[in-house]
Amino acid sequence: MFPKKKWMRHEKTVEKSSGNPRECTVKTLDQWFSRYIRLRDTNGYGVCQCITCSSHGHPKDFDCGHFVHRDRWGTRYAEHNVAAQCTHCNSFEGGQQALMARRLDERHGPHTAEVMQALGTRSGKLKGYERYLLCQEYKAKVKVELVRTGLEPWWKYE
Repeated sequence: MFPKKKWMRHEKTVEKSSGNPRECTVKTLDQWFSRYIRLRDTNGYGVCQCITCSSHGHPKDFDCGHFVHRDRWGTRYAEHNVAAQCTHCNSFEGGQQALMARRLDERHGPHTAEVMQALGTRSGKLKGYERYLLCQEYKAKVKVELVRTGLEPWWKYE
């Protein structure tokens, strides 16, 4: 019909693995990290609790809420920067940053939020092998947390 304009030909670039078995994409690492955080914040009965509003539920219904936004690579995978948050608080309430800062300080010690903000100013993405090592670490941590909580891996059934 009509020829595509030059600006219409460009598609979003998708990160692809180079084929090296010792690499892990950012998306895969994000998934394993998110699963670990939600399972970490689950009690022994398999019930997860939102850090900001204290609502309860299954970990699959929660998000991995970041205090310092995850586009800041210095804190994207910092375990003291994240906690399980219900979708309402994380998405619709903007993460409730002030309340989350207070709760992170209560959980991990005073000035945790300040340290996370300072670390968030660092830059630099992870290399392929670094992502691979973190993927392996979080896969192992997820296995341990699944045993601790007695939950089945819900992502296999989605």
